Amino acid sequence: TNIKNEALTLGYKFDREASALNRELSSAKQTLDALINWLNQPEPRNIIILFQNPSEIRPAGGFAGSYAEIALEQASLTKIKVQDIYYPDRFLPLRIIPPKPLQLITANWGARDAAWFFDFPTSAAKTLKLLEESRIYKERGENFAALLAINVDVIESLLDITGPIELREYGATINKNNFLSEIQREVETGGDKKAGDPKRILKVLTPIFLGKISALDENQKQRVIEKIKRHLANKDIAVFFKDPILESYAKNHGISGEVFQQDKNFVGDYLAVVNANIGGGKSDEFVEQTIELRSKIGENGTIFNHLVIERSHRGQDQPDWWYRSVNKNYIQILAPLNASLLDIKGNTSRKIKPPINYGERGYDRDLDLRAIESAAQVFKESVEESIQFGKKSFAAWFDVKGGESKKLEIQYQNENAVKLSGRTRYQFVFDKQAGVNGELRLFIEAPPGYKWAENQQSVYEYETDNIPARIILDLTLIDQKL
Repeated sequence: TNIKNEALTLGYKFDREASALNRELSSAKQTLDALINWLNQPEPRNIIILFQNPSEIRPAGGFAGSYAEIALEQASLTKIKVQDIYYPDRFLPLRIIPPKPLQLITANWGARDAAWFFDFPTSAAKTLKLLEESRIYKERGENFAALLAINVDVIESLLDITGPIELREYGATINKNNFLSEIQREVETGGDKKAGDPKRILKVLTPIFLGKISALDENQKQRVIEKIKRHLANKDIAVFFKDPILESYAKNHGISGEVFQQDKNFVGDYLAVVNANIGGGKSDEFVEQTIELRSKIGENGTIFNHLVIERSHRGQDQPDWWYRSVNKNYIQILAPLNASLLDIKGNTSRKIKPPINYGERGYDRDLDLRAIESAAQVFKESVEESIQFGKKSFAAWFDVKGGESKKLEIQYQNENAVKLSGRTRYQFVFDKQAGVNGELRLFIEAPPGYKWAENQQSVYEYETDNIPARIILDLTLIDQKL
């Protein structure tokens, strides 16, 4: 009987794994067919590459001050052109009300600020739409099939392989250690800014850099591949395709930057900490962040959370003002949909007054923004509770001056989140913000009379200073009476 039961179990397991493998192979074939068809189209495939600067952080990654247009014709690169992100916005006929926090620095929403959503596919689609609506593209009937976002860390790690790049006309040699500071200084104070083309240095640098990449030997190219894999795992690179099959592939392989969506059987907790620098210079380059979450599961299954976010500004002695600036940070905490805010302290009070009368000027509201902002409820002055991407969000201002360290403390609860039994599966998910590194500490306390199977303790601890794109902890609660 035992042998028969084991055989049946093994047979079931084999059938299940075989079915999963067949589905995976079918999906891979479908994706490959779609990619081949995508590349083999006779018309050019136009793609946008956003260069994100995490020293001015935004929800989907660093502020994209520059971008590149590239064209692929039957898998061959036929064009690459670097642009200032502000240029197409000058020819944008649309009048759209920007997100409320951005109204402190701009009256109109454009491609430069479209990466406002933590969900990267939403930010990417919004960016492409606003670029395509600009007359410089719309009058030519030019559309974009995909968007790739990369942050400064990617460029710096590739410069480690290519070696320095000499820019004689700028009297500078760019390497992995000075890339950001040299480019930033030229953009902010260089001669090109006075001439009205502050991002010209990137236009000069990019073809030289790509030439050095293409000239690498096989060993060096393999190092590039390994670095790209690491950057994808750390959310330094994100990809968006308009083609639904290719976008589905990106999501299934964790490179699309989408917000985690739990299924109906999900039992556990979720957290994302999302920062946005609004008028704080490039101060995020010198801001260190530590996230500590202490969760306690009550005997009725409610999860009580005490979240502490510490941010330390180390840029007070930097020679450039944009690094010394007060870090003006609009912070959003994403939690499960059933979460409710109990208390918050350490935040900055700030009132936002619209810079113009949008109704009188005939401005339109973006549908995604309207859904989020219409659902918002004021918890305390300058603190809002809302819903976005299937998550509850708590938003506040959290400013830090140069030389300061400050803590933001938030208490919230997820009611009836866990239905306890003898053995209860529990999952904790953390979504990292692209471009933000730091330390993450988790302490999850089991309900009275329970312990964690993974460490046989009442408290499960997790700590890392190298946060990947997504952390998923699969845990099990055990009733100690059994």
